[in-house]
Amino acid sequence: MRLLDDRVLVKPIIEEEVTKGGIIIPDSAKNHQVGKAEVIETGSGGKSFGMTVSNGDTILYNKHAGEPWDDNKLIRQSDIIFIL
Repeated sequence: MRLLDDRVLVKPIIEEEVTKGGIIIPDSAKNHQVGKAEVIETGSGGKSFGMTVSNGDTILYNKHAGEPWDDNKLIRQSDIIFIL
């Protein structure tokens, strides 16, 4: 598999929060607009720009962007908010 242009394949990181009473609040129940993920694979970046992210980077991205692919998500580099 080879990604084209500015596409990035990421594996979402699911974080659960535990309250003082021991109740687990899953990430899906929170009202977040961003998601945390690990970069699995990146495209070449195209002719006019390069890729800022690399394989293995942990990122925050626009949670509603991209397309699901198996347990991963395919997004564009422009949907990445920042690298952690």
